[in-house]
This record gives sequence, structure tokens and C-alpha cells, in this order.
Amino acid sequence: MRRFALVAVLCAGACKAAPAAPTSVPAASMDLSTVPETAVAGTVDGARFALREAWFRIDRRASRARVDVILSEGRATRLCATSEPEHARHVWLRLAGVTALAPGDLRGSPSPDEAVSAHWETRASGAWQGRPGSVALRVETVSPALITGRVRACFGPGVEGCVEGSFQARACVTELDLDGPLAGNVRGPSDGGAAP
Repeated sequence: MRRFALVAVLCAGACKAAPAAPTSVPAASMDLSTVPETAVAGTVDGARFALREAWFRIDRRASRARVDVILSEGRATRLCATSEPEHARHVWLRLAGVTALAPGDLRGSPSPDEAVSAHWETRASGAWQGRPGSVALRVETVSPALITGRVRACFGPGVEGCVEGSFQARACVTELDLDGPLAGNVRGPSDGGAAP
């Protein structure tokens, strides 16, 4: 009993509570010059993540203007919003308020008000789950068909992990997009459109 009391007294003066795990690595501290040229890889939700395919989507609606770059363990499906296999994990890079990108460096934090943001997501038990993170993004080349760049994104706390590397994201356009394959056409009920 005396030994326990002595340890408690000594610890009271010398022991400190372990610091809480940071919610994410600050974007300002992310060095893009050390991001490897290899494909994006790292840890997401405590498990290894390796890029299989990347694509980007542009939403031109005034109220939702944005460019989304999706880094996926799977392959894009016809509607671009999901992947094959369905349960593949994704890292989303969202650039809000724009419909075109230019080469340059961009950074963002997990705040929902940021113009540049990142989050990972996966489908489990019939629902999407994920977590936002901090991101440093270097857009290297931009064309209507392809965006290339490097990225470092970190998600917290603890085992949520970080990913980094290079990507080549191809444009993903569907018949639902204003500038998609059916742009300018009015679809009727027989091909999935609304009845007049």
C-alpha cells in the first residue's frame, strides 16, 4: 500500500496526461516538394490505401459550382459517382466555387467553409462513412480531358492516416451532365427523361 501511495505522489508531480491525437496534420505544414512521383498511396481508416484510378467531375450549376477529383481504389462506373467494386474507398479532393482549374498550389483544412477540402469515404453496412482532412494539392497540368498533380492529405485522429503521391485524373462525364453526351437533347419518358 505504501508503494502505491509513493508511486501516486511521484506521478502527481511528474506524470502528464498524454496529449490528444491531433484531428489532422495542418495543411500549412505539408511540404509538397517531398511528395513522391509514384501513384497516391498511404493509409486510410487504419488500412493501406493504393490508387487504382482517378477521375474528375465538374459541376457547373451556379449554386453548386465545383471541381471534384476522386482518387479511388476502384474504377469509375458509368455515373462517375460510384466505383467498381462498390465498396472501394475514395479520397475526394473538392475545389468549391470554381468550374475550371489552373496549375498551382492549393491548401485546405477540414473546415466545411474551405474552398479546398479533402475527405475519405467508404460504403459500409449500406451507408457512406468517412472523415474530412487537411490537404495540400499541386495542380501540374490541366486540360478538358485530364488533370495531373500531386497531393498530400491527412485525416485524423490517430489511425485515420495520410495519403500522398501523384495522380492523373481523367474527365468523367455522364448523360446527366449539362455538357454530357446528351447535351442539348430533351429526353422523353422512354429514355429516362421526365414526361412532358
